[in-house]
Amino acid sequence: MQFGIALRDSAIADISNSEAFESDNDANGSSITPQTSAVFTNMTVLGPKVSLTNVGNSRFLGAVQIRRNSSISLFNSIVAGWPQGLIIDASKGVPTDNNITGTTPSLFVQNNIIGGCTLPIVYASSTTNATGSTAISILSWYNNATNLNTILNTTAELGLTAPFNYSSPDFNPSSASSPAASAATFSHAKLSGLQQVTYKGACAVGDTWWKGWTRYNYN
Repeated sequence: MQFGIALRDSAIADISNSEAFESDNDANGSSITPQTSAVFTNMTVLGPKVSLTNVGNSRFLGAVQIRRNSSISLFNSIVAGWPQGLIIDASKGVPTDNNITGTTPSLFVQNNIIGGCTLPIVYASSTTNATGSTAISILSWYNNATNLNTILNTTAELGLTAPFNYSSPDFNPSSASSPAASAATFSHAKLSGLQQVTYKGACAVGDTWWKGWTRYNYN
């Protein structure tokens, strides 16, 4: 899936916790095949926190929760304004972090920007199948130079035009100097055949594809 936008109303969350992505292989986190392995690129997923001091609904959990032996991958995307950014959750079933280690990893998180999240990277370990991973090692994996990921302290550093303006949002980078306006890469085999663009997130500077037919609705 390529080019997607999500903006969450800070006051409205699901009673079972709200995320932008919540992915399992199956309910028990088994090794059953075919394994969940969807690929996402050029996503802009915005949570309830325009700044770190914003609270919003307490049922917001995080932006990207990959759990229960899922092997989804995320590339060239923007994750901003969430209590937690990326959650590698190995707490149930076959540990999810098995999919990012070894000689044939299947879960990739590359060339993304996480901005203005209270806890940018979170790891939930297994209580029954210890893998040796820790919160520090998962953060190191995300920050590994080969993955080309970035963590920004605030949502403002993204340089988007008006991403949290509920009445008239604008998700485009405001200028070419925005870290989202350039440096996308499509060299990974999982991105073969997709449209190659230069920007991260769903929009380029001055983009109009999402304007005119999309509307933000309050529930």
